[in-house]
Amino acid sequence: MHFVRDRSVNPLSTQAIKYDDLSVAWVMQNLPRFQVESVLRLAVSVFENEEVAREWLNQPNFATDEKPPIALLGTEEGFLRVQTLLHRIEYGVLA
Repeated sequence: MHFVRDRSVNPLSTQAIKYDDLSVAWVMQNLPRFQVESVLRLAVSVFENEEVAREWLNQPNFATDEKPPIALLGTEEGFLRVQTLLHRIEYGVLA
């Protein structure tokens, strides 16, 4: 399941993103570049594979309230949440 942007609303509002066709490429065009590059770089480091990192960023999971981690970017809170989750995965902290 991915996201797609509804162009009739603000791209950072919750209405702008629908589960359908979000990808790292879409996020790179629409969210702060620093957040996306930083999270992608960290994910590649954690998973040691860019394809696996991109898949993880696009897959909803329990730790991100059944949303793809990439969907949390765009706010400082979401950015820090995804970074923290990746660091927890890196160090094997499950709880």
